[in-house]
Amino acid sequence: MKMRRITASWLCLASCLTSPLLAFDLDPWIPPPGELNCSTQYLYTWQDVFQSPAGSFIQAGSVHQFQTCLQLTPLPRVDTQLEIDFGADSSINFSYAATCFLSRYQLLDETEGALISFVPGIAVIFAQDNFINDNNFYYIGPTNFLFSASLGKSFYCRNEEEWITRIWLYQAYGFATQGQPWVVGVWNFEWKIAPNLTWAWFTPFSFGTGHDNILQDAPFFGYGSIDYQFVDLYMSFNYDLPRDTSFSLWAYHNLYARNSSQGYYGGGVSLKFPLGQCKKSN
Repeated sequence: MKMRRITASWLCLASCLTSPLLAFDLDPWIPPPGELNCSTQYLYTWQDVFQSPAGSFIQAGSVHQFQTCLQLTPLPRVDTQLEIDFGADSSINFSYAATCFLSRYQLLDETEGALISFVPGIAVIFAQDNFINDNNFYYIGPTNFLFSASLGKSFYCRNEEEWITRIWLYQAYGFATQGQPWVVGVWNFEWKIAPNLTWAWFTPFSFGTGHDNILQDAPFFGYGSIDYQFVDLYMSFNYDLPRDTSFSLWAYHNLYARNSSQGYYGGGVSLKFPLGQCKKSN
């Protein structure tokens, strides 16, 4: 079976200011059985102000995050991913932040005649205390769970084998071993503007269900008790290289924030490449 051409879709939700979704491939199109891929990415974010109903405050500084992810399709329709995260800001030196596991199952597949593609999944994230207690990172608790669903539709304008545009939505409900639940998701649109070049925009968002406001002078013990909200806008360009390798550049900006960093902007680079076939597919 021919390996799926890697596209920009895996990039979504990579911001260090985004609730744990990170470098996971979240689109509703799972690679062929036995395929093993690796992705790495770096993000830089600059921020000035934290919005709070109790009084906004200045907290200028930069945030860095590096993520690497392994993705394996051990069985038809089954997707597994392992991610390791590192981060740094003005109060934390570059260090290990979290380990994340994701498992998904393809319930509906357009390539098999379904009207849409649909993939539910579950993720577990183990985060370090110093990153939980840093308001630049949205790890809610030491152990976090996400129950998710992705659905999407591809549109073919050139031939039956290569899509030219596609849209998809990821939505998840999360809870942790401390704090209140939260909702997180992304709307995504991709357009293949050339045979090897894809342009995409996506809008990550997250809403916490806590009751507290973030305060400048009060100790911060994570977003689990905070009534936070944010909506971002991302844009990316993805270029397909030989040997099913993909290189991407993207930029992002915060559109709306409540009890979180407001108006931040940043950019990132990423590389995804295959590590081979773990077994022969039929």
